[in-house]
Amino acid sequence: MFLCKQKRTFHLRIMVPPSIVPIIGKKEIRFTLRTGDKRVATEKARLLSERVHNAFNKLSLQQWEVRFMLNQGTLSQAWCTSC
Repeated sequence: MFLCKQKRTFHLRIMVPPSIVPIIGKKEIRFTLRTGDKRVATEKARLLSERVHNAFNKLSLQQWEVRFMLNQGTLSQAWCTSC
């Protein structure tokens, strides 16, 4: 997590984990925090960073589950229950 100030507004930069870069299509995501106050920006950045990292964790877990199901052959069975 990087907090940077451009002109008068703080921005948050978050690096995307390499394992999910292909899903998101970016190595880094940026958010404007819409404040010039460093204290407010730090709190907003903390909350937003927590939400983004939770989303990253969910994506990583889903990606792992799909790979596991493919390796076990259960993914095709789950999609084609009437086959």
